[in-house]
Amino acid sequence: MPARRTSTLNDSAPAAKKKGRKGLKSFIENIKGKWSERKEIAERTISNNNAQNEQKIIEVLESIDFNKSKLESKYLDFKTFESQTCGDLEKAKKDIINSIVSNNNYTDLNIKEFDKKVYEIAIEYRNAIANGHKNTAFAAKSALTIAIIDIRNQLKFIPTQWRLNYLQQCTDYLDNWIQLLENCISLDATTISLENSDRELQNKLEEIEENKNKYKEGLESDETMLRALNKVLNMTIKDTLTDPLLRSIFDNIIDFDISSRMVRFDIHMNNMQRRNNQMYATQVDMLRKNVQNIPIPKDPLSFQKFQQSVKNMIAEINKTDKQYEEFLNFIYEMDGVLESLENTQATKMQQKIVFERINQMVEAMNDINQKDSIDNMSGKELKERLGIKEKQEVQEVQTEQQYEEQEEENININ
Repeated sequence: MPARRTSTLNDSAPAAKKKGRKGLKSFIENIKGKWSERKEIAERTISNNNAQNEQKIIEVLESIDFNKSKLESKYLDFKTFESQTCGDLEKAKKDIINSIVSNNNYTDLNIKEFDKKVYEIAIEYRNAIANGHKNTAFAAKSALTIAIIDIRNQLKFIPTQWRLNYLQQCTDYLDNWIQLLENCISLDATTISLENSDRELQNKLEEIEENKNKYKEGLESDETMLRALNKVLNMTIKDTLTDPLLRSIFDNIIDFDISSRMVRFDIHMNNMQRRNNQMYATQVDMLRKNVQNIPIPKDPLSFQKFQQSVKNMIAEINKTDKQYEEFLNFIYEMDGVLESLENTQATKMQQKIVFERINQMVEAMNDINQKDSIDNMSGKELKERLGIKEKQEVQEVQTEQQYEEQEEENININ
C-alpha cells in the first residue's frame, strides 16, 4: 500500500504559500540591502588620495576570476574581433587596468566622489561576472571604460576654469550608469530565479503525475484494498470515514488534490515573477537608451544642455519608479486574492463535493441493497435510484421549464 503523505503535505503547503507571498518583497529588500552595502564599502575605502584610490580600483578588477564565472560561455567568450586573445569582458578588465597604470596625466583635483562611483561600478562588474549576470556585466564594462579612459584620464586637459564644474557633471553622469546597473542586477537576478522556478515546477508536475500513477497501480494490485472498496456498497457514510483502509484511500485522494492546488499556486507565482521580469527588462531597455543618448561631458560649454538632459532623465526615472511601485502593490494584492480563492475552493471541495456526494451515493446504494437486487435492475432504473438523470431527460425538463416560463410571460403580457 502506498505510504501516507498527509503530514508531509500539511507541513510543506503553508511554508510554500508563505514563501510565495514574501518571496518578491524579500528579493527586493535583499537587492536594496546589497546596494547600500556597496555604497558603504566605497565610502570606507575611497579617500582623498587619488593614487591610493587607483590602487583600490585595480585590486577589485584584479580579483575578478573568469575561470569561476557563472556566465554562459557564449557571453564570457564573446569577442568583438576574432583576433582578440580573450573575450570582451576579460579584455576590458585588462585594458582598464593598463589605462590606470599607464596614465601620467595626473590632476590636482580632489576626485574622491568620482572615484567612489568608479569603485562601486568595479564592484558590480566583479559581482556580475561571478554571479552570471550578463546584462550587468556588459553594462559595467561600458561604464568603467568611459569612466576611466574617457573621463578620469582626461581631467588634466580640461581648462582650469572649467575643471571643477566639469568633474561634478561627470560625477553626476556616472549616477545614470549606476542606476542602469542596479536595474540590470534586478533583471538578471529575476531571470535566473524564473528559470530555476520553471525547472522546479516542471519537476514537481512530473513527480505528482508519477506518484498518482504509482498509487493507482498499487490500488489495482492490492486485494485488501479492493475488498475494502467493495464494502462501501454495504456501509453507511460514517463507517466509510472511520474504516482505516477506506480512510487511508480518502486521505490520499485529498493529498493528491492539495498537491495539484499547490502546483496551481506555483504557476500563479511564476506568472507574477515573469511579469516582474518583463517590468525590469523594460526599465533596463529605457535606461540603457537614455545613457547612450546622454553625451559624455567633454565640452565645458555644453553644461547647460547637459544639466537639462540629466534633469529630464531623473524625472523620467522618478516616473518609472512610481509606476513600478504601483505595479508591486498590485502584485501584492493579487497574492491575497489568490490565497482567498484557494481556501474557498478547498472548503467547497471537502464539504460539498466529497461529503455530500459520498453520502448521496452510499445512501442510494444501501437503499438499493435493502429493497432490490442490483442484478435485476435495468441501467435506467439503477441511475434513477442513484439520482443520475439521462441527458435526454435533463433536456426534457429544461424544455418543460422554458415552456412554463413562456406561458407565464404571455399571461403577464395579456
